[in-house]
Amino acid sequence: MAVQYNNNSSISYGFEQGLIANPPFPIIAKRDPTANDGNAAIGTLWINKLTNGVFFLTSIVGNVSTWASTAGGGEIVTSITATTGPNSLTGATTINTTGAATTTIGTGGTGAVQIGNTTGNTSVTGSLTASTGLTATTGDVAVTAGNVTFGNINGSIRFYALMGMYGGIGAPTFVAGQGSLYLRRDGSSTTTRLYVNTDGNTAWTSVTTAT
Repeated sequence: MAVQYNNNSSISYGFEQGLIANPPFPIIAKRDPTANDGNAAIGTLWINKLTNGVFFLTSIVGNVSTWASTAGGGEIVTSITATTGPNSLTGATTINTTGAATTTIGTGGTGAVQIGNTTGNTSVTGSLTASTGLTATTGDVAVTAGNVTFGNINGSIRFYALMGMYGGIGAPTFVAGQGSLYLRRDGSSTTTRLYVNTDGNTAWTSVTTAT
């Protein structure tokens, strides 16, 4: 139920303008306003003295009041556009936790997008797709369940610098680190299935495998 308030504004006398309406009196309460709290003038200030929350009455449409919060609490908006920066978010931040809409971060510019912090971890609950590369400068990349899948037939796993495990069609002729392994997808004999790099360049020697 709406709370009834006496918001009769006083009148001031001016020099150039005879009568000037003063702003409506603020409402001091022990709670936040609701959509039913509409017996007030547009522009009325509401203060929740228990939480220090501050609200302004911005509109009344169909007996439904809209109070805009000026504090740092939760606010529901349809869109936010920030043309300047930097912009900082502190505390717990939740983005697009409901609905099927796509959340896009940092695709319109050329600068780096940094996510994470110095002490905590960054968790991804769904799939993580990198269109160019995925690099771990420190620590490990651990797969506790599932597979590591390469979409390209010539994908590779690199252990150090150019040393790694490669795969593809045909005998290897590319530069790789010494000791690298190459699995040939179209190998049909005991000497054409597996190769090892012997010079850190383009020299590959076939490894004889069992039939």
